[in-house]
Amino acid sequence: MKFVKYVVFPIVALTALVIIIGFFMPKRLDVTVSRELSAPADEVFPQLSNLKNWENWSPWKGYDTNMVVTRNREEGGVGQVQEWESESEGNGRLEITKIEKNKVVAYQLTFLDWESTSEGEFNLEEIENGKTLVTWKMIGGETESPFGRLMNAIFASAVKSDFESGLVNLEEIVR
Repeated sequence: MKFVKYVVFPIVALTALVIIIGFFMPKRLDVTVSRELSAPADEVFPQLSNLKNWENWSPWKGYDTNMVVTRNREEGGVGQVQEWESESEGNGRLEITKIEKNKVVAYQLTFLDWESTSEGEFNLEEIENGKTLVTWKMIGGETESPFGRLMNAIFASAVKSDFESGLVNLEEIVR
């Protein structure tokens, strides 16, 4: 009886709590981060519109130094694809899907190991004194599962931190 009281009951209660909390979490992953950069949009845009340039500022560039990265072409633009293979970070694919010069770069991000796809976008807005407001957002991972919703919330926190780091790195490159 002590086993049920001290082991089984807490596990059941904790599981129920996680499920209940999960029902109140958003159904999809939705992350948006903005930063004002001390550079005009025409200097920021090339760093975003060509996946090769992401090597300069990406928050993920140091996560796995053995990661194998390939691109279908070196020129940026719609249709440029970057794929990666990594034992620690998993395998994935990123494709630029939309570009509006000096304003928007949109992409589709697929984590092949998790069969998960998200849509991402950079929006550039020229502001005073040659500065640019860069907004980086990602939407994806929609789920009805309470556990999936909880995982989305946890993942959103990590992605937000990565996006903030990436924009800081980007500012260092374009200054």
